[in-house]
Amino acid sequence: MTVAGCGGGGSSPTNTPTPGPPFPNVRGAYFGQLFISEVVTARTTCSGTLTINTQTQDRFSGSFIQQSCQTNFGGPAPPVSGNVIDGIVRPDSGVTFNLNVPGSVPTLPPGCKVTGGQALLNGAVIGNTLQASRTTQYDCGPVVGSFMGILRIQGTRP
Repeated sequence: MTVAGCGGGGSSPTNTPTPGPPFPNVRGAYFGQLFISEVVTARTTCSGTLTINTQTQDRFSGSFIQQSCQTNFGGPAPPVSGNVIDGIVRPDSGVTFNLNVPGSVPTLPPGCKVTGGQALLNGAVIGNTLQASRTTQYDCGPVVGSFMGILRIQGTRP
């Protein structure tokens, strides 16, 4: 038996990788009530700006400035500035990131410890609005007890 093949141009099909989904552009300066901290029922709202100035594919970074504001705890909150780090944007516009204040060491009242919560802020950029939050659970012993702190960020870019 003889088998013969005909035709063919000598080329074989190539496997071209399919590009992944596009990542939304989250770059820009977001202004507004960016730093809202809630502890039990007390609430402090500070204005500020969160700027995402670098984005490569799904990774982003930037900086933030929180202006001085009055707290519900009886005194002013000083201005704070730092970096937006570990930012990731998903194709569905969901985001996760962290805030870093260089040179600061988080301090807790004596006898308090962090017992749970989220390491990163989680949220989304919908249109021109960024919303993200994280919760932290604290235990301050039998006198103060346990409570939850919530950090919320909401800002709009022009």
